[in-house]
Amino acid sequence: TRTKVWEKKWFGRATLDFDSTVIGVNGSQEGAEKGFNPKKKGQKSYHPLLCFIAENRECLHSWFRTGSAYTGNGAADFLKECFSRLPKRVWKVFVRADSGFFNGSLIDLFEEKHSEYLIKVKMKNLASLLMQQNWQKIKGKEGIESTRFTYKCNGWKKERQFVAIRKKLEPNSNLKTLFPIPEYEFFCYVTNLKLSPWKIHKCYGQRSTSENWIEWCKNHMASGTIRTQDFWANSAIFQTSILAYNLMVWMMWLNTKTNFHEEPNTIRAWLIQVPAKLINRSRQFILTLSEDYVFKGRWLEIEESISTLNFA
Repeated sequence: TRTKVWEKKWFGRATLDFDSTVIGVNGSQEGAEKGFNPKKKGQKSYHPLLCFIAENRECLHSWFRTGSAYTGNGAADFLKECFSRLPKRVWKVFVRADSGFFNGSLIDLFEEKHSEYLIKVKMKNLASLLMQQNWQKIKGKEGIESTRFTYKCNGWKKERQFVAIRKKLEPNSNLKTLFPIPEYEFFCYVTNLKLSPWKIHKCYGQRSTSENWIEWCKNHMASGTIRTQDFWANSAIFQTSILAYNLMVWMMWLNTKTNFHEEPNTIRAWLIQVPAKLINRSRQFILTLSEDYVFKGRWLEIEESISTLNFA
C-alpha cells in the first residue's frame, strides 16, 4: 500500500522521527509490566516504539512492546526495518531521536546508511565535560550561549561532533551569597549536521510535533485502547489503529493541494461524520449534503480528487 501511495506523490528526502510512548492499563494484561511511566509511576503499561515521517505525518513503522522494555531495547533491529520500509526513491534520510537512542552502535548504523542524524545526549556524566567547553554568546539571544566540540564516548569507535546550548537561569532569591554562581539549563546533541548550534537546537525542537502524532494515534485512533488479556491480540489492535491513522494521513496527503494541518478528530468531524440525506431517485441512490454545510466545498474538493486516483 505504501509503495502505491508514494508512487502518486513522493519526496527524495525523508525525516524520520523516532520515539516511544507509554500505554497504561488497569489490570493484569499479558505483557503489561511496570516500567518507565512519568505520568503514573508504578502503573502497569505497554511501551511501543514508533517511527514517523515528518514530511507527511505517516507512521513508517511501530513495535508493540512490554512495559518493562527500555526505549533503546531492540532499537537496532527496529531501525533496520524502518530503513527497509522506505521507498527506493528516497535518496537522503535525516534521523531525529531523543536520548533513548544515544548509543554508539545505533549511530554507527546511521553512518553506515549515510544518513544525517540529530540525537539528544544523555546528560549523565557529561555535565562536567560541558562546563569545560569554550562557550560563545549567540547574537540576539540574551543569556543563551553555544558550543561545538568533538568527543569520543566510552565504547565508541571514534570521536563525533557534539553541539550544546545553555540558558542562564534566574538566580534563586532565597540563596544569599557574596559571589553568586550562575546556573544553566543545558541542551546537548550529537550530530553530523553542519548547521550552527542554535539552528541545530531549533531543528531538534521541531521533533516535538511527533509527540502530537503519537497522541493522535493513541487518543483519536484508539491505539491507546487495550481491550483483551492477550498480548498479541492487543498488539493486533494497536497495529490496526496505526493502519487506520495512516489511511487517514494518506487520504489527506494525496488529496490536498497544500500541507494539511487538521488533526484526526477534526478531519472526522468535517469530512466523515457529515450530516446528509440518502434518497432514491429514478432507481438510483443519491447522497445529498446540506446546502448550508460549512465545509461542503472542501468535502467536494477531496471527493473529486479521490475519484481520480487509480492504484491499479
